[in-house]
Amino acid sequence: ARGGAGGARARPPYMWGGGERGGWGGGGGRGLVLVLEGFLEAQRSTGGAVAAAPEAGASAPGAAGTPRAAAASGAPATQVAFELTGDLADIRFPYDVELFILAPGVPVEALREGLGRLGDSVIVVPGDGETKVHVHTDAPAAVLDLCLGYGPVHEVQILNMRAQYAALQPGAPGGRAEALEASPGVGSGPHGGAADEAVAQRGAGTGAGGAAGAEPAPLAVVAVVPGQGLADIFRSLGCGAVVAGGQTMNPSAEEVASAADGTGAAEVIVLPNNSNVVLACRQAAQLTSVRLHIVPTRTVPQGIAAVLAFQPDKPAADNVRRMEEAMAAVRSGSVTYAVRDGSFDGVPFRQGDVLGLAEDEIVAAGQDRAQVLVDVVGALLYQEAEIVTLYYGADVDEERAAADAARLEAAFPGVDVEVHPGGQAHYFYIVSVE
Repeated sequence: ARGGAGGARARPPYMWGGGERGGWGGGGGRGLVLVLEGFLEAQRSTGGAVAAAPEAGASAPGAAGTPRAAAASGAPATQVAFELTGDLADIRFPYDVELFILAPGVPVEALREGLGRLGDSVIVVPGDGETKVHVHTDAPAAVLDLCLGYGPVHEVQILNMRAQYAALQPGAPGGRAEALEASPGVGSGPHGGAADEAVAQRGAGTGAGGAAGAEPAPLAVVAVVPGQGLADIFRSLGCGAVVAGGQTMNPSAEEVASAADGTGAAEVIVLPNNSNVVLACRQAAQLTSVRLHIVPTRTVPQGIAAVLAFQPDKPAADNVRRMEEAMAAVRSGSVTYAVRDGSFDGVPFRQGDVLGLAEDEIVAAGQDRAQVLVDVVGALLYQEAEIVTLYYGADVDEERAAADAARLEAAFPGVDVEVHPGGQAHYFYIVSVE
């Protein structure tokens, strides 16, 4: 039976008799194989004996010596040890994504087809005003982008199946971390479009000061950041821990509290770096014995300005004041893309257009990404501005970022332009003017 099930999974989808439409060929088929492997290994571990039908006068199943009898008598049942086959470790689409789209009339077939291009084990279930979505993918942020095009999303859950597999391996030290390293970044698969480690890094961070075994500082900083490059920047500037999160991937209060606990500090200053994350950071204060101070940074540039003002040898109250003053001196912008047609304050745009935002207001839209960036910086510049910093996202390579920076320098002589890899999803550029 195990051989037959494994052979069926090896056949192409068109031979599954329509099951691929419901998505069971990936997750369900693999689960059935796993169950059958468990039965097979249990049989092997007990010497290969197969229970025969009881002879006349013999006890029914549950007689002495059987696992059922052992359970009834309070004795320990037979321990069965088995090893998962290597084929489970080779998971092509390692992220399990589930969510609800809160909108009526979602076109199920079109959504299912779009999800099918991003992974396998696709399930789309329409309901009363909402649609349940499930998919295995190597690009969860691309899945989120697709679903957001149909309406608001709710109860988003993203699990790393490689990490789950590693956790099942007996005596595998560091298995979870190794599984995460082996996984592609969020959205780094062939479908593109997302930050490199936003999910895998969520809740992870270094202790205060970052060095293992170092004496914990009395005061530390925790920052919520949307990309691996930005996480590296915040750590290099003295953050005790970072929590992955941002637009459409807000961390939970528990994750923020856990990161604060991990610093080992008695007091922690938290930088949300996104207006949608501020509430979770405030709620985290109820989940930890660490005293939290929230500096309500709404953007990544504000967070970087704040952490640059941090002085770990000063009291928390002094640092909060300094960091709030620093964040107020920075103007923030971004270059992203439209997921649907619309307009804002007289600026019309169509799905797929590049959008430029200055202080959360759309100031430009079009197909020329570099020109939109110029328009954003032009809207952010003020008389005393000296430095423009670009943090380029996962969908922009270093060469393109350098070319766009040169175009900015030509458009705004006398302004220094700095470029750093941010790795964030959804945003081609995060822009800081100071």
